[in-house]
Amino acid sequence: MFGRGDDFARFYLQHRLGITLFGLHGSFIVVRNDVEKATGGFDFGPHGDITEDAFWAVKAMQNGLRCAWVDGFLEEQSCLSVIDFLRQRRRWFHGLVKTVLYAPVKLRWRFGIGLNTMLWALAPFAVIYTVFSLFYSVEVPPVVQVLASYSFATYALWYVTGLKANMDEHGIKNFWKCVQLALLQIFLLPVFCVLEGLGVAWGLASQAKEFEVVKK
Repeated sequence: MFGRGDDFARFYLQHRLGITLFGLHGSFIVVRNDVEKATGGFDFGPHGDITEDAFWAVKAMQNGLRCAWVDGFLEEQSCLSVIDFLRQRRRWFHGLVKTVLYAPVKLRWRFGIGLNTMLWALAPFAVIYTVFSLFYSVEVPPVVQVLASYSFATYALWYVTGLKANMDEHGIKNFWKCVQLALLQIFLLPVFCVLEGLGVAWGLASQAKEFEVVKK
């Protein structure tokens, strides 16, 4: 759900602007064959093959290519297990870090991905902050409280937006069914937050050395 809400937020914005600011979802793109060949394809070696879509995108932007948003739906299966979900997030995290560090493009084309990945790296600490603020008397500076609340509100909105898109696509119109799913989605947000945080924490603790295939 989060990924789909994310597509309608920052990914939608960047594609409307025509510039890949935050990375790229490789399973959602359409690239002409001549464009792929002109940019050297999607095989970039150890540094670029973990998230080859994002690596290719920054190269394409520097070469003067631009992207656009295509209105439509694409069906993609989710990970079948928690461990695969965590492995997927770890791979994304390390792939984006390597894109920022090693993509042979100017800093301006890597800056957006770098900033976004740096903020994503704070996810485990956000979980720790939430636990301490809820269960322990820890004094937190007001500015941190505001930023944390804004971050969580955005996170929740993306999940609900993704749920709404999925319900619309699958024709779920019954009012009470929609309410039930929305409440379940909100109730489980803490679980999703912890899983996202664990995925990044695993990425900070150990490195994904190659493209890991997960079961879907």
